[in-house]
Amino acid sequence: LAMAGGLGEVVADIVCGILPKVDISRMQVTRFVDLHAHPQYLIKRIPEVAGMLFTNSYEFHQYHTARNLRMSPIFHHLKAAGAIFGEVMGYERPLWFSNDPESK
Repeated sequence: LAMAGGLGEVVADIVCGILPKVDISRMQVTRFVDLHAHPQYLIKRIPEVAGMLFTNSYEFHQYHTARNLRMSPIFHHLKAAGAIFGEVMGYERPLWFSNDPESK
């Protein structure tokens, strides 16, 4: 709803065969996977996302809810090696490695 007016204009342009004036890749519904429609994921993630609606969003922000749902077979080896994880499309992936126990 927050983007309804602008998104409506983009949809109207697309219907009329006009290329959107803005980058709409962040609005493409095809970028979502089945995990994003799972009730347990939504119950955990929606309150956190809604709470950030009017805050400054940072490019490298990581959500804290609905984590550790999709992990690679070597997740535990990476964690033991000091991996600090971030979540992308439901997958936990190492962002960096640290030997500092405080950063884990």
